[in-house]
Amino acid sequence: MVKSMRALAIRLRPIRYLFVVIGAACTLGFVFLILSGDRALDPFILPLISVLGWCIALFGIASALHAVPEPVAASDPLLVRIRKRLSRMLMWLWSASFILLSVLMLYVTYNTLSLTL
Repeated sequence: MVKSMRALAIRLRPIRYLFVVIGAACTLGFVFLILSGDRALDPFILPLISVLGWCIALFGIASALHAVPEPVAASDPLLVRIRKRLSRMLMWLWSASFILLSVLMLYVTYNTLSLTL
């Protein structure tokens, strides 16, 4: 799982700042829609939140998972093996949390589309 998430992170890494720009635009749009008070624009609030969530998830994947620690070798000293195992465990937890976040965003996107269409 960590290797496949790393491959995805490497592909997303060159465009990770595009996610920041899109997320900032969604945040500005959300703030504008909330402050404008126009009820005709309310259907755009949920899609903006969905896109913002996807931008956060993809930026997090691209930023956090691009460097997977090396596997543990039997010839490594004890403290080095412990450090590598802990860092690989942390990477696995990051991968699992981003997968869970992606599933959650799929659910939110599906509900948003069913409400707006």
